[in-house]
Amino acid sequence: MANFHHVVSKARETFESGKTRSYEYRKKQLENFKRMVQENGDKIAQSLEQDLKKCKMESFFTEIGLLVTEIDYILENLKQWMAPDKPEKNLITMLDKVRIYNDPKGVVLVMGAWNYPINLTLMPVIGAISAGNCVIIKPSEVAPASANVIAELIPKYLDPCEVGIPVGKGTFVMLDWPWRLGSKDVGMGINKSQFGWKHCSAIFPYKIPLTLK
Repeated sequence: MANFHHVVSKARETFESGKTRSYEYRKKQLENFKRMVQENGDKIAQSLEQDLKKCKMESFFTEIGLLVTEIDYILENLKQWMAPDKPEKNLITMLDKVRIYNDPKGVVLVMGAWNYPINLTLMPVIGAISAGNCVIIKPSEVAPASANVIAELIPKYLDPCEVGIPVGKGTFVMLDWPWRLGSKDVGMGINKSQFGWKHCSAIFPYKIPLTLK
């Protein structure tokens, strides 16, 4: 397993360099992501069979195929989404050139769930990449075969400086935006230090934004 702090440090350096902000870079990463899924569909399905006894058809309909559909939709709209918004002017701004720019958050953390370990782990990653962020992926250790296939494939297709994957038990480090997928009890557990990454309860005193499913 790659050293967690090293993975995060490398992701921060990459984000601060500005390379993830351009349309061309995001587009290339998403195209590589799509190619990864298409070229390794059978291997991904096998991991889901090992973890959850899912048949191949169910895996493609509920997890693998949805990733490709999501990427196609984003690629179709990404340039428009990245364009600055032009809000209506008022008496105060009528003589100004007013624009609202959507800025990437930074280094985000995606913590996967065991019940849909491919879809619920990689779908937020696709969104984070398309928004120009760097990503740390923490697959669920409860679905080890899926976690291993994610850790194997991602570095082969995506920029390892943008997407890092420490597999296994976690540690605490400050990130810009954690994203946790799980039930209501899991969400409550974050504040009570009752779920997998117990140290993540330490984010609350620092008021770091957190997205829960």
